[in-house]
Amino acid sequence: MKLNGRTKSLIRWIPALILMVVIFSFSAQDAPTSSKVSTEVVELLDPIVEPITRKMTPVQKQDFKTSFHDTVRKSAHFLIFLLLGAAFMFALAPYNFKGLLCHFISVGLSFVYACTDEFHQSFVSGRGPAFTDVLIDTAGALIGVLIFWGVRTLVKKIKNKKKTKKA
Repeated sequence: MKLNGRTKSLIRWIPALILMVVIFSFSAQDAPTSSKVSTEVVELLDPIVEPITRKMTPVQKQDFKTSFHDTVRKSAHFLIFLLLGAAFMFALAPYNFKGLLCHFISVGLSFVYACTDEFHQSFVSGRGPAFTDVLIDTAGALIGVLIFWGVRTLVKKIKNKKKTKKA
């Protein structure tokens, strides 16, 4: 079965939609569940961090772990929105926007989704909105957009070089 152009364009939105559902589900977790999930991630990273904390006092270790826990949570925001920004670029690529419009739209959509995500958290037990998270999310999306653009540009150059060699 051969897909038409419209169907292919719609299918390209699936990664962005999946990421939006994942983000929504994480945001729907109450505070204790969310904290437990990030604590489990921190514990997985403990063997990497242990050499750093080995010579620390118990108080220093606790301060470090608290700071590290916050860093892991913020990094998760950044990373998932990096993926979302790239997914929006992937979805919008076939529309052939002029200049940087595709980039702006992708970052803009990510920003709007980050805002709605924080608004959503205001209704979740023990959670609340944080504009700093919106900024972290948007920065992640911007980097995702730039990575997507860079990889796409590199792939195009390689394809053009191959075409030139064949001719």
